[in-house]
Amino acid sequence: MSPFTYSRPVTPYGSVVSRAWKDHLRRHGVSDDEMIITGVATIASTGRLIDRFRNRVVFPIIHDGEVLGFIGRRHPDLSDIDRAGPKYLNTGETPLFHKGAQLYGVLQDQLSTGAIPVIVEGPMDAIAVTLASRGATSGSRHSAPS
Repeated sequence: MSPFTYSRPVTPYGSVVSRAWKDHLRRHGVSDDEMIITGVATIASTGRLIDRFRNRVVFPIIHDGEVLGFIGRRHPDLSDIDRAGPKYLNTGETPLFHKGAQLYGVLQDQLSTGAIPVIVEGPMDAIAVTLASRGATSGSRHSAPS
């Protein structure tokens, strides 16, 4: 079984869901302040709460079964010239997430059975390396700069 089969589907790509995520979190009792503290939202210059990961595919950073933060990947057709932001965007520093303290995609059970960690650029690469090696290697990456 792939180590990535346990994870939930990533957030849908596109601006269509720009309000849906806020509504979903609010229905589950998450306040706007909590969204900001956990790094999934920020305040726009207009004063509105906006999705930090808007227009990105989002991957959870999980450690011991807890989601500590997220990595968002911008659309591959966009570049710095398009002012689309960095290629990879992490959750900012939070009480749970500390950049450089976690590796994306590394599962302790893989390492304990002899998988070799391989440092790659992003989560898509980590998934590809792990799947291509059938778990013999564990694609991993340090948190991207935000």
